[in-house]
Amino acid sequence: MKIEKNEYIIYRTLPLSFDLPKELIEKFEKWDERTRALCNLWVRGYEVYPPLKECSSTTVEMINRYVVNQEFYKKPKKWFCKIPITCDVLRIINGRRFGNRNAPVVLDLDKKRIKLKNIFPMPLEYPLNDDIIKEIFDRLNSGGDVKVAQVFVKKRKIHVHLVFEKEYKPIEKTETKLIIDINSWKYGIKWWVIWNRKVILYGIIKPDLEYLERLCNEVVHLERKYGKLKRLKLHKSEYGKRLWKQIKAKRSRIYRYLKDFVNKKVNELIKIAVIFKSEIWGDYMKEESRRELLEEKLPNGLIKLYLLYLPRFVKLLENQAKWYGLPFKLERLPSTICPICESEMIHIGNRVMKCLNCGFEENRDEIPLYWALKKLNK
Repeated sequence: MKIEKNEYIIYRTLPLSFDLPKELIEKFEKWDERTRALCNLWVRGYEVYPPLKECSSTTVEMINRYVVNQEFYKKPKKWFCKIPITCDVLRIINGRRFGNRNAPVVLDLDKKRIKLKNIFPMPLEYPLNDDIIKEIFDRLNSGGDVKVAQVFVKKRKIHVHLVFEKEYKPIEKTETKLIIDINSWKYGIKWWVIWNRKVILYGIIKPDLEYLERLCNEVVHLERKYGKLKRLKLHKSEYGKRLWKQIKAKRSRIYRYLKDFVNKKVNELIKIAVIFKSEIWGDYMKEESRRELLEEKLPNGLIKLYLLYLPRFVKLLENQAKWYGLPFKLERLPSTICPICESEMIHIGNRVMKCLNCGFEENRDEIPLYWALKKLNK
């Protein structure tokens, strides 16, 4: 099946995960190991056949069906890497069936269940909660459709990533702009909605820094203890293993919190842009934000924390903008150059910048707005 490339097709993934029964973990791990090895060969251009009983004929059919599809995979740099299998999805909505009737993944929205068959050692079925059902219908109602899913086993769980596909048509003319100045989490992400060259809505996006900094300091404290044990070659003792588990758990809490925070805030921004049918301008200068934090002589751990998941924020923003047909572009809106005379500004304290040439003075986080208005007036 040849899949024609279309620059106006966008994909969005909805990750789901389900617990495996303890007695099935070993079987499914063998299946996962075999299918990932096959997918690795498939992505590299080899024709795949089932060498062991762990892989069903349906598994191999799904692998070979998407052999020419370059939308989901790129050739990996390393030979030993983890590549999930892509499967067809059968959708059941209001008693009607859509898609391949022999698909290994069955998404039954009437019964609020997902079924997995023919590719695993045995069929599985899991319920879907109301939040997942709502998210699926939101994407379907916005013009998307879920035709394929990526399936793999990780950390003793079955993971099913539903891939929604939508052909979008970008909005050509809009008088409204959503300006987003993407700074480090320490100072937050400021945004403005501009209509008729006037600001009609604005806000700031900032996580709970007190909670994140506390977790970060706890991780640093535990890492120092673990480092002392490692220098004494005692890190593999029971105490050392317990310390390492605590470090991993606290790091995981930081990552989960920020990841969920980014997803939530991007959705909120996109909803605002959809309501006003706005073109989105994003100003993201990672190195400038890093340099500003370095000038404050902050610890490396905090600097990494304040920059964590900002690239993900930009990527999600771009993808979701395309999903709704909203124009998106990265526009340079400097915060250290005067928007009046374009001279270099100096910092005079409390994030206030001043131009020595024309006397313009403003908070550093507000200067990108002046640049956006200046560009709109041209």
